Amino acid sequence: MPILSANTYKVNGENYTKPYIIKELKTDEGTIKLGVLGLTIKEVNDEGSRDLKDMPSYKNKLYMNDLVEDAQKWAKVMKEKEKADIIVAVAHSGEKPKKPRHPGNRIQDLAQNVEGIDAIVAGHTHVAFEQHDYKNKNGENVIVT
Repeated sequence: MPILSANTYKVNGENYTKPYIIKELKTDEGTIKLGVLGLTIKEVNDEGSRDLKDMPSYKNKLYMNDLVEDAQKWAKVMKEKEKADIIVAVAHSGEKPKKPRHPGNRIQDLAQNVEGIDAIVAGHTHVAFEQHDYKNKNGENVIVT
C-alpha cells in the first residue's frame, strides 16, 4: 500500500502524497469499493516537533492542514466521485484532545464530524485502546480501533 496523507502538502499547495486509494474487493454478493484515506496530525509541522522539523529534506517544504477539515473534503470526493461503498480512515492521531499537552489527538472529532467515514484505524499515543464506536452527524456508527 502506498503512503497516504490527505492533509500533507508541498509549500506550493500540491498534495505531498496521494490522499486516498480505492480498492475493489470481490465478495459473494458482488464488488465493494473500499476507500482508504490517510491522515496525520497537524502538529507534526509545529516548531516543537522533534521528528521532522530539522530534517533537510523536510524543512520548509511541507505543511499539514487540519485533519478533520481535509477529511471532510476528501471523504466527499471518495463518496461522490469515486463511489466508495466503505471509507476507512487511517490516521496518525490519538483519541481525544488533552489540551494543551496533546492538541493533535483528534479521532473523536474525526468520527463525530466527518460524514462518510465508516471506520478509523488510529495510532499515535503508544497506548492501546479498545475498539469502540462514535456516532457521526447522521447518527451512524463509526468504528474506531
